[in-house]
Amino acid sequence: MTNRVFRKIPVSLLVLASSWASAADFNYNYFEFRTGSSPQSFGSEFSMNITDNFHVRASADSQIDHDWDLAGGIGFNGPVAPTTDMFGHLLLHEIKYPKDDGGGSDTLVELSVGIRTWIADKLEGFGKIGRMDRHSVVGAGIRFHSTGQLSMNMETTNNGVWGPQIILGVRYQF
Repeated sequence: MTNRVFRKIPVSLLVLASSWASAADFNYNYFEFRTGSSPQSFGSEFSMNITDNFHVRASADSQIDHDWDLAGGIGFNGPVAPTTDMFGHLLLHEIKYPKDDGGGSDTLVELSVGIRTWIADKLEGFGKIGRMDRHSVVGAGIRFHSTGQLSMNMETTNNGVWGPQIILGVRYQF
């Protein structure tokens, strides 16, 4: 009798883990367009799954002052609860500063981790924390999924380059 119970425990855990793995249902295939304030900036981002828990990511942002922040790299993602995903990124940034800030350039590595969770049926909360050289990278926000393919977000972030900003974005998921 006890032997049958002990055989059922691993099977039960496997069933539970597989339901958790698909329960959070976050999409990492997307294009995003965004604008930031103080300083004003514009940018875009692309992410695509390579496997279920591994994705590539690229982004480009600028203050439209002969400057840019180009980033590309790899990321991981995975469920930690039925409605929550954890993610992380290892990105290489090529940064050209505005002339007002000296006009120089840097190549820096960013390492960050974050969490995405469903707050309501179509409302997602997210946050991340990390480092880029000597600078902190932090951010938190909400994303409203109006359809399965279109979502809008608002976040407060410090990307390690321009300081604190409020970001508004539109994301197309494919």
